[in-house]
Amino acid sequence: MKKLLFSLVMMFALVIVAGTAMAQTNSTPIPGGTYNYTISGITSVAGATVSITYSGSGASFSAITPVNISANASSSTLTFKTTYTTSATPGRIRVTLKDALSNCTNFIEMQVTPTALPVYTVSITTTSTTPICQTTTSAPTLGTAASAGQTNTLQFTVTPNVTNLSGSTYTYTYTVNLAGAGLSNYSVVHTSGAGTYNTGSGVVNGSGTGVSPTPDVYTVTFDTTTGISGVTIPGSITSGGSITVNSGGNLYNASAVSTAVPVVVSPLPSIGGFN
Repeated sequence: MKKLLFSLVMMFALVIVAGTAMAQTNSTPIPGGTYNYTISGITSVAGATVSITYSGSGASFSAITPVNISANASSSTLTFKTTYTTSATPGRIRVTLKDALSNCTNFIEMQVTPTALPVYTVSITTTSTTPICQTTTSAPTLGTAASAGQTNTLQFTVTPNVTNLSGSTYTYTYTVNLAGAGLSNYSVVHTSGAGTYNTGSGVVNGSGTGVSPTPDVYTVTFDTTTGISGVTIPGSITSGGSITVNSGGNLYNASAVSTAVPVVVSPLPSIGGFN
C-alpha cells in the first residue's frame, strides 16, 4: 500500500508542472469556447479509473482519453476537452484517479477563471454631407457643359472594434453596401485597412490579435452623371458580421453600432450645345 500511495503522489507531482505550463490559455477561457487539456506522468501499480469534475458551473467534459489507466503501464498522458457555456462561472477542474485495488483516490485541481465575453462592433462613417451636388467646373471649355468630364470622390470608413480579447488571435467579417447604381463609371476601391474587400459581394474578411483592427477606408468615384434621378449610396453594414476567436474556436455575433450613413447624390440637369 505504501508503494502504491508513493506512486500516486509522485504522479501528481509531475502533473502539477504540466498543468502550470498549459495555464496561459485554458485557465482563462472565453465563455462559449472549447479548450484542450493535457496531463502527463500518470502511472498506477494496480490500475485506476479517471473522473473529472468542475466546482463552478457551465463546464462539460468530452473526449476523455484514456478513461481507465492500465496496471503497471508506462507513464500515461490524459487528454480531454472542456466546453464552457457563455454563462460559465469560475471554478476548479478536478481530475481524480481511483485505484482499482484499494479504491484509494488522489486528485489534482486547476483554477479556471472565464474571461469576459468578447465584444465586436462595426460602425460606418463618411466625410460627405448629404445630399450632395455633383462636381462641375467653374471654367468649362466654351460650348461645353460644366459637368462634362468631371469626377466625384467620396470616402466611407468602416471601423471594426473588438474588446475583451487580451492577446487572442481572431478573424472577423462584415458586409458593407456601397452600391451606386445609375452613376457613370461608378467604382469602389478599398484604399486602406486590415480587411480584404470583395468588390462583388461587399464582404470583408480580416484578422487581428488582441487590439482592434485598422479601420477600412473605401474610396468611391464616379463621373458626374446628368439626366437621371437622384441616387442613394446606401453606406450601410447590411449584416453586423461575426468574429471567431481562435482561443476556443467559438463564433460570436457582432452588432452594428451605426447601421447606415446613406449619401444622396442629387440629380443634375443635362445641357446640350449652342446651335
